[in-house]
Amino acid sequence: MLLLACAPGAREGARPNVVVILVDDLRWDDIAVAGHPFVETPNIDRLAREGARFLNAFAATPLCSPSRASILTGQHIHNNGIIDNTSRDSASHRLPTFAIPLQSAGYRTGFFGKWHMGNDDTRRPGWTRWVAMKGQGEAVDPKLNVDGTRSTVKGYVTDVLTDYAVEFIRTSRE
Repeated sequence: MLLLACAPGAREGARPNVVVILVDDLRWDDIAVAGHPFVETPNIDRLAREGARFLNAFAATPLCSPSRASILTGQHIHNNGIIDNTSRDSASHRLPTFAIPLQSAGYRTGFFGKWHMGNDDTRRPGWTRWVAMKGQGEAVDPKLNVDGTRSTVKGYVTDVLTDYAVEFIRTSRE
């Protein structure tokens, strides 16, 4: 899942652009910058060096949907209502995610990837650009909801979603 917020026409130092990259099933020490003995991750290492690293952060739950909801809302699972990996479609439409105040402040916000708090792939509040797949999605030739239009996109899902995210970043730059 990739979450982006781009400030329109932001001058250097005025309002920062925000990029949140959430990777499923990646241990903290599975990257070179964290000391992995043989994995080479130069791009992730550069992001770590130039961005922020949270070295003492913990997931409130080992399940992906509740963790995702906690990251998006800043709330524990008993407050946000996403308590397991089953269908929480209607609840996830009401989540007070950080995208809502960012969008209200004039940011263009983009969601790219697996929402997976249910199988509903429709746009959630606060997102200007929405590229999502139902449930877990498919690794090859994914079926995507791109701003309300559903279609199968040829290619490997990581490459496809990266292309959408890069397009969003490029069109958001002033």
